[in-house]
Parts: sequence; structure tokens; C-alpha cells
Amino acid sequence: MTKENDFLYRLKTDRPVGQILMMKTSVDRKAQILVASAELFSRKGYEKTSMKDIADQVGISKPALYHHLKSKHELLYTIMNDLMEFGIAGLQKIESMSVPIEEKIRLGIQHHLSSFDQYIAEYVVMLHEKTDWLPSSLEKKIKRKFKHYTSLWDKLISEAISSKVIQSGIDPKILMWAILGMCNWVYKWYSREGRLSTSEIGEVFYEIFRQGAFVKGRHGERPK
Repeated sequence: MTKENDFLYRLKTDRPVGQILMMKTSVDRKAQILVASAELFSRKGYEKTSMKDIADQVGISKPALYHHLKSKHELLYTIMNDLMEFGIAGLQKIESMSVPIEEKIRLGIQHHLSSFDQYIAEYVVMLHEKTDWLPSSLEKKIKRKFKHYTSLWDKLISEAISSKVIQSGIDPKILMWAILGMCNWVYKWYSREGRLSTSEIGEVFYEIFRQGAFVKGRHGERPK
């Protein structure tokens, strides 16, 4: 276990080390296994986590574990895929809303940061682990999902530029990566017990974005 991952795990998730709530149904058991796997991968790393570690964390035998999931890479894929699906579904919903484009961008930032409250261990895994641990077919699926997610952001920013909300001289892809980079780095220092919630951090980030990228004259009050 790296000191950094242990620090991230212990300070930024309320899931207690070595203690997973026991669930009764098969569906809940699989969810329980995924939670345990994400926590172990975030603490020890994917390569150093064994299927026995996961079975022990959940409190079941290895044969029982293999009844629910076939392999360790299936666990890694499911963790990454579920997190990407969460991001994509949220942005698609925001994109369909009948609100100004600047409000869509604000909501997009809020949605991205909300994952740190719900899926901090999964997010550590997504940012730290290599997709090439996965078989080629699964790695390609994750990369397509990531490309889909970034394309939704690219679309929002391009729409804001064409609507003359964002300054036309700004490169949309660079701006997109600036937003995602700013949001992703939060996992390094965010704590649920900290001074600001993810929602409040999102408002600060949106304000930085708004003041720096919006066309002059669009610096009105932020949406309530």
C-alpha cells in the first residue's frame, strides 16, 4: 500500500477499513464486492490486490466470489465503466435541459465533483490505475466511454463559444481539459469533513471559469 493511497482512502471516504456491510441478495452481494474491490484497489493498487483479499474483505470464500464475477480484471472494468456511465448520464441529462449554456456548464462542473462524495474510492482507481491492465476488448470500451464523456464537454464549450458566451479566441479543447483537470485534482485534497462541500467547491470553480473565459459583459450574478 502506498502512503499516498492509504492517506486518500482513510481521510476521504467514510467506508471503514476492513468493514463492509453485509447484504443479503445476490444483486447486493455483487455491489458489495465492487465496493470492497474499489476500496482495496484504491489502497493497495490493482496489481497488489488478490482475489483472496477481496473475498476476505467481503467475508466470503474465493469460490463464492467467483460465483459473482469471473476475474479481477472484470472487477476493474466494472468499477471504471460504472463511473464513466455516471458521468455520461449526468452530462446527457444536463445537455437536454432548457437552461442557458452557462448554467449547463455550471451544472456540469457540479455533477463532475459530486462523484467525489459518492464514489471517492472508485475515482482514485479510475485516476491511478492503467486501463492496459484490462484485456484489449475491455480497454477499448473504457476508452470509448471516456472519449464520449469528453466529447459531451467539448460540445458544451463549443456551444458556449458559438453562442458568444465564451471568448472566441479560446481553444475549446484546452478549456475542456482545464476544467476537467481542475475538477479531477480535487481528489488529492478534498475531505467530507473539510470547510467546503463539493457543491461549494463547484461554485468557486465555476466563478473562476466564468471570470476567466466568458465574454465581457456576461459577468452577471451566478444562477441561484
